[in-house]
Amino acid sequence: MANSLYNKTIIALVTAALLTPALTIGASALPQDNSKQQQDNSKQQRKAEKRAEKQSQQQAQQPQKAQQQQVQQQRAQQQRAQEDQQRQMKLEQQQRQRDMRAQQEQQRQRDMRAQQEQQQRLQMERQRQAQNQAAQQQQQQQRQAQIEQQRQAQVQTDQQRRLQKQQVREQKRLERAQEQTRIDQQRALGQQATLQRQRQLQVEQQQRINTFRQRLDQQQRAAEQREAFLRQQNRIAQWQFQRDYLDHLRRDRVRLNTFRFVYGPPVYRYYHTGQYYEVSRFAADELRQAVRYGYAEGFRAGRSDRLDRWSYGFQDSFAFEDGSYGYSGYVSFAEYQYYFREGFRRGYEDGFYGRTHYGSLNGGILSGILQTILALQSLR
Repeated sequence: MANSLYNKTIIALVTAALLTPALTIGASALPQDNSKQQQDNSKQQRKAEKRAEKQSQQQAQQPQKAQQQQVQQQRAQQQRAQEDQQRQMKLEQQQRQRDMRAQQEQQRQRDMRAQQEQQQRLQMERQRQAQNQAAQQQQQQQRQAQIEQQRQAQVQTDQQRRLQKQQVREQKRLERAQEQTRIDQQRALGQQATLQRQRQLQVEQQQRINTFRQRLDQQQRAAEQREAFLRQQNRIAQWQFQRDYLDHLRRDRVRLNTFRFVYGPPVYRYYHTGQYYEVSRFAADELRQAVRYGYAEGFRAGRSDRLDRWSYGFQDSFAFEDGSYGYSGYVSFAEYQYYFREGFRRGYEDGFYGRTHYGSLNGGILSGILQTILALQSLR
C-alpha cells in the first residue's frame, strides 16, 4: 500500500515537470503550432509516465529481491548445515565401523585364546582320564582279588553258619516239642481245673439262688407290712412305688425258675472290701446292672417322697433295704446289694431334689458315674 502511494506521487511530479516548459512555450508560440506541440507533449508525457512506472516497478522489486536473496542465503546456510551434518554423520559412521572392526578383532583374538585354552584343558582332561582309568583298572584288579578272597571266606562262613543254624533248629524243635508237651499237660490240668471251677461256680450259684428264693419269701411279708404303714402315713406316691418294686421282685422269681447259669473265664477285675476280684463278663454285666437298677429305683423313690412332701431319707425305703432287684447269682448277694445301694443312693438324691447330677431325667445313670462306682478293669 505504501509503495503504490509512493509510485503515484513520483508520476505526478514527473508529469508536472514535463508540462511546465511545454505550457510556457505554448503561450509564446503561434496558434498553428499548438496541435503539434500538444502531440509532442503527449508523447513526452507518456514516455515520462513509462519511465516513472519503470522506476516504480524497479523500486517495488527491490524489497522482493532483497527477500529472495535472504531466502537464498538461508537455503544456502541450511544446505551447508546439512552437508556439514552429513559429513559429521559419515565421519561418525566411519568411526563406528573402525570401532566395530576393532571389537571384532579383539573378539576374534579372545575366541582364539579361549579355543587354545579349551584345547589345552581337553588335552589335560584326557591325560587325567587316562591316568584315572589306569588307576581304576589297578584298583579293580585289587578289588577283584579281595572279593575272591572274601567270597572264599564267606563260603566257609556260610557253611559253618548253616551247620550252626541246623543245630539250633534241631535244638529249638526239641524245645518246642518239650514245651508243647508241657502245654498239653498244663492245658489238660487247666481244663480239669476249669471244669472243677465251673462245677464249683454252678454249685455256688445254685446255692445263692436257693438262698435268694428263701429271702424273697421273707421280703414279701416285710413288704406287705411296709405297705400298710405307708397307707397309714398317707404317702400315696411312695406306696405306689413300693407296689411297683414288689412287681419287679415277683417277675424275678418267675425268671429265676427258668434261669440257666453260663460259665465264662475271668476277663475283668474290680476292687472291693480291700481286695481285687476277677469275674467273667456275665458277672461284670450283673454288677453294672445292679448300679443301673439301683439308680433308677432310687430316682423313683426320691421323686415319690418329694411328691408326698416327705422328708429326705433313702434308708427308709424298702427298695434300698432289699437291694435285690435283678439279681441272678453270678456274684455274691452281698456284693450285688452293695452296688445296688450305691446306685440307689445317688438316684434318690437326684429324684428328691429334681435334678440330674448323677444321671438323666429318664432315670438312667451317667456312664462316668457308673465307672467311678464300679471301676471295672479289663484283664486283656
